[in-house]
Amino acid sequence: MKQEARAFAILVVVGKDRPGLVSAVTHYLHGKKCNIEDAEGLTLGAYFAMLIRFSGSPQTVREIAQFATEWGRTQQLDIRVYEDVPEKAERKDVVLYELRVDALDRIGIVDKVTTMLARHHVNVRRIEGRVASQPHTGIQLFILNALIEVPEGSLSRVEAGLDRLGLDYVLTLYTG
Repeated sequence: MKQEARAFAILVVVGKDRPGLVSAVTHYLHGKKCNIEDAEGLTLGAYFAMLIRFSGSPQTVREIAQFATEWGRTQQLDIRVYEDVPEKAERKDVVLYELRVDALDRIGIVDKVTTMLARHHVNVRRIEGRVASQPHTGIQLFILNALIEVPEGSLSRVEAGLDRLGLDYVLTLYTG
């Protein structure tokens, strides 16, 4: 049996957080006979943001891209669709690491860390950060977690760059 061609796209959804928001989006895609390949979502303040990589027939994916903004308005959501490729080729010349940075909260931490990583040609695959109060003291800490692709042979330079920033960090080999 011949397998039907599949097209891939990324759906970006932002809206005021409320019960049923995720269901509305996934139900819409399911109704269009699309498959959710990968999804992530989180609440930031009063808003919920979601990234969904989905696939469907080329015609259906084009239709979703064409009407996503209009459909989003009916749901009080900001929706964008970006064309994607079937699979991103994994780079063979990098090693995956998990990076955790804990620091007293102040402006510029994320900028300093990501600028230093870019300087060493490190690709950030995933990043999240949040402010948290330390138990008993109430001191505000910024906690950053990232999954990064470090070019082979560059680990010592990346660690030296992190050391120069003067932040507490842990860099561990990613094991999946």
